[in-house]
Amino acid sequence: MVFLKGIILTCSFIICVNCNLLLADFMALNYQDSYKYAEVVDWWKDYETLPKASGTIANRVSEAIQYEQWLTEPLEEVIRRLSDYYAEPLIGEIISSVSDFKQVPSDWHYSYRVDNVYLLQRSGGKTIVIAEISEVLIDEVVDKGLALIALDKNLKISEQVFRWEY
Repeated sequence: MVFLKGIILTCSFIICVNCNLLLADFMALNYQDSYKYAEVVDWWKDYETLPKASGTIANRVSEAIQYEQWLTEPLEEVIRRLSDYYAEPLIGEIISSVSDFKQVPSDWHYSYRVDNVYLLQRSGGKTIVIAEISEVLIDEVVDKGLALIALDKNLKISEQVFRWEY
C-alpha cells in the first residue's frame, strides 16, 4: 500500500507541476466569466455548489478512475484501456507508473470510487470537472479526496490534480 501510494503521490507531484498549465487555462476561462483569482487557487472550496455533471462526462471520469483491471490484465490490454481514458502527456506518465508497479509483486487491495462529479468549466473544447473520490478497502472508505480534472475535446483526461483528506 505504501509503495502504491508513493507512486500515486509521485505521479501527483509530476502532475502538480503540470497543474500550473491547468490552473492557467482555468484562470483564463474564469477571467472571461469575471471570477476572482482566489477562487482558482482554492478550487476545492465550495465545490458542492457547482452543478453536478452527468451523462458522458461523469461516466468517462468514473470509468477512468474506477478502472482496476490494470492489476490483473496484461500490460498491452492495460495500455489499450488507459488510452481510451487518458490523453498525452498524462497517459505516458500513467503507463510508466503502472508498468513499474506491475514489475514488483504486491498485495494491493484498494479500489477507488467516484462519488460525484461537478462541472467547473466547459469552454473551447476543454471541460474541467471536480470529482469526489473515495479510496476503499473491502467495503470501508479509507480516505477521501478531490480531483481537478481537465478533459480534452475527445473527453480524454489530459490533466488531473488530486487533493486527499479534504
